[in-house]
This record gives sequence, C-alpha cells and structure tokens, in this order.
Amino acid sequence: MAQVILLLPGPDVLQLANCHKYVTRTTGKRYSEIYTFTTAVGQCAAGVDKILVIGHGSKTGFDGKDPAGGYLSNNGYKPIAPAEVARGIFDSGLPLDPQHKIAFDTCYAGLDQTPLGNDSPMRLVLAELQRLVARANPQATGLLGLVMSIVAAVTCSPIVPPTANPRMTGATGPSVTIGPLSAKRLVVPDSNLGTAGLLQDKLTQKHRVDLSAVPDGWDETLDSATLKRMAQREYNKLITFANDFRRWLTDPTHTLVDTNPTRKVSL
Repeated sequence: MAQVILLLPGPDVLQLANCHKYVTRTTGKRYSEIYTFTTAVGQCAAGVDKILVIGHGSKTGFDGKDPAGGYLSNNGYKPIAPAEVARGIFDSGLPLDPQHKIAFDTCYAGLDQTPLGNDSPMRLVLAELQRLVARANPQATGLLGLVMSIVAAVTCSPIVPPTANPRMTGATGPSVTIGPLSAKRLVVPDSNLGTAGLLQDKLTQKHRVDLSAVPDGWDETLDSATLKRMAQREYNKLITFANDFRRWLTDPTHTLVDTNPTRKVSL
C-alpha cells in the first residue's frame, strides 16, 4: 500500500519544499506521489492507505496563497475552509474507514478552541467527510427500505449506514517540517510563537529567502513527477535557512519547541 501527499491549493515555496522531505525521507516509509486537489481526483481509491495533507493552517482552518495577490492583510494568503479540504480528500477516493489514515502537516490541525473538544480544523474536516458520505449514500426509502428492514430483522444484522471514520492525526500548534531528510517535525507552543516568529524573520533576512513566495511555474494541474522536481528545487534553496532555524529552536539553553505528548493528537 502506498502513502501519498495531498498539497493544499496555493502552496508557497516552503510548503512545496516540505514535500521533498517526505518523498525522499531516509527514515520511515517514503511517500510515493504528490497530488494537488485537481490531480488527486480518483487516485486514492485503491492501493493507497494514507494521505498526508500539507499546507498552511490556522486555528480555524487552512490557508493558501492567493494567485491574484489579494488578501494583503494576511500577507497574500486566503482562507481554505475545512469543507474544501474534506471535499479534496473525498474526491481522491480514499476509503474512509479505520484501515486508512489522514495525517495533517499543517499548523493547529488538532487544536480544539472550546472545552467541548469538537472544533479543531481536523475535526471539522472529519465532520464534513461524514456529511459527504451520508449524502452519497442516502438511506433507502419506500419498498426498498421496508425490504432491507425485514432482511435485517430476520438475519439479526442491523442496518449500519455508511460513515467516515478514518484514523486522523495532527499537531496542536505551529509546526516546522523542513530540515534534514531524517528530521522529525517540530511543534512550537503558542507561548513561544512570538519569539519563534522574530527568529524566523531574522534568519530569512540573513539567508535571503522568501518563505511565502509562489513557486516559479506553479500550476494546480502539474503531475506528480514535475511536483517532485519542483519540491527538490525549493528544498535546496531553503535547507541552509532551515538547518539554522532548527538549531536555534532546539538549542537546549532556550528550547522553543513543545515536547509534551499533547503536541499531537489522534482521532
């Protein structure tokens, strides 16, 4: 079974570079393909057991670059609703059962905002997946419904409506993926976000890189082989910055990363 990447719409060079680490990783299973929402349609119906969603995230959802240059108050990014992400996963054809997994390499994917613990971006995606499955599989009515009920009663087999219950996992805070091919993803707690942000700004100036730039030649219809080459190109441009950034984040004299088990949650 294969693992594939689903890249959120409108990636910047950083998110594209993050893909390279997963398709060439030196520890664990490599990801075989990089898909966009456009190219992923129907590609995960068979032979794929895991989707890794890569992109920018916020406490309420997800974000992508606006190719029109709008949303300037958010540095050129526009929101991507959890419902849109769910639709991209649903259209890929991935079976939505516990034998299949959806992981999020996006900031805050697993962070719940309320004590009820039901409003993280990841949970909102799951809720929409369940609605999509329900709409695609309406309960039988009329004579057919009656026959199904009789058969269920005779065989003592209750009718279980289709639903979506894949395994899901995501970080509860801002995450840092890019780094050496064997490096684990880092999570920064909200309490350290200001300091980490200032450090990132300082180091991007030092290394003269623009993490929010749109990748040269970007198109949502590009095939996986082309995306892999582009991801390697951006990774090579950013890796010196990334190594420096990680070194400062993990310095034991002032570590800025979250080491608690709760930095990552699973559904």
